[in-house]
Amino acid sequence: MKQDAGLSEITGFLLILTLVILCAAVFTASALPEILEAEERKQNEELLFRFASMQEEMDSLALAEERGYTGKEELEELFSGKVHLSLTYGKELAYGSAVFREAVITYAGEDTELTLGNGGVKKNGKQILPSSYCLAVNPNQTREQREITGPFHIEYTWQETISAGGRTYQVFHVRFA
Repeated sequence: MKQDAGLSEITGFLLILTLVILCAAVFTASALPEILEAEERKQNEELLFRFASMQEEMDSLALAEERGYTGKEELEELFSGKVHLSLTYGKELAYGSAVFREAVITYAGEDTELTLGNGGVKKNGKQILPSSYCLAVNPNQTREQREITGPFHIEYTWQETISAGGRTYQVFHVRFA
């Protein structure tokens, strides 16, 4: 009798433990992926909104046509893992006696990349928000930059509007602070 009472308590404990593990496995298999996907979508939308607001502020600085006006944007690390922010140069643009460079600002995580330049905002290479102009920089005032740790601070100052190769470019001085 004494052995049976101890055996039933152990069996009952194992059944309860099995039920808890089974519930955790069902939650992990069904609900957790949906929760993680919703969180990732929220982070992507927030970052896209920040890039859109930066593009909108650059547009308003260019429309004001006042040299020296500066805009700022702060991007926190929204993705887990390795993220980086970079300003890279594209082709050269001759305008009068000056030479400018096409520029692209890129924020990249493990599986998401947002770019601003070349006619708007792109997400993973797909145009999301078009723009009527391309981004350019004066390489004498702005250098290519890359940062791997956040939070990221971007400062941009409108310089002038140029036309080269049938396209309109807004020239900015860009600095990661």
